[in-house]
Amino acid sequence: MTGHTHWVEAVACTTTSDGRIVAVAGSRDGTVRVWALATRAQAGSDLPMPGKVLALAVSETGSVVVAGGGGLCSPDSSLNRANYSSSG
Repeated sequence: MTGHTHWVEAVACTTTSDGRIVAVAGSRDGTVRVWALATRAQAGSDLPMPGKVLALAVSETGSVVVAGGGGLCSPDSSLNRANYSSSG
């Protein structure tokens, strides 16, 4: 899986409500990316952060991603959607 332009500092995995297993990766390049593990493809758009991402966590339901060092980002309603928004 390629895409980040700097070191990946944090990874968390979860299962979406439709049964897909995804990895959420945070990088020093200031982005959080969601990866569908079955296809090894990025799912959705980058979640831009105001700075490097050093830690992250995903809720059990996959509905919230918290990225440390860059703010809070949350998918529209779940990791099943391709459109994400960030705030922070």
